[in-house]
Amino acid sequence: MSNNLFYSRNREIRGGFLEAMFEICTKTNKMCGFCGFATFDPKNQEDSKENKMFCGIASSYDTLVSSLPECWLKMTKSQRTTYTKNKRIELQGLQIRGR
Repeated sequence: MSNNLFYSRNREIRGGFLEAMFEICTKTNKMCGFCGFATFDPKNQEDSKENKMFCGIASSYDTLVSSLPECWLKMTKSQRTTYTKNKRIELQGLQIRGR
């Protein structure tokens, strides 16, 4: 089975979220295997019309590349922990305001 047929069949079944990887990351200006585009908006928890770049390795509810202070792979463990805790607090604030 050719790759084109495989990916087009998966898009039909799973939707249009299956995008090619190895995009040029805006944080490092290099090709990255963890960067990808999607139309999901993490703050509203729904799809939007514009494509946004996400980091597949970052751990948080908001893994937008634009919200990261720097590349996740270049951050120290303490920076990653601080980022994740801050995003958790931000998510709780959004959930409280949403009720």
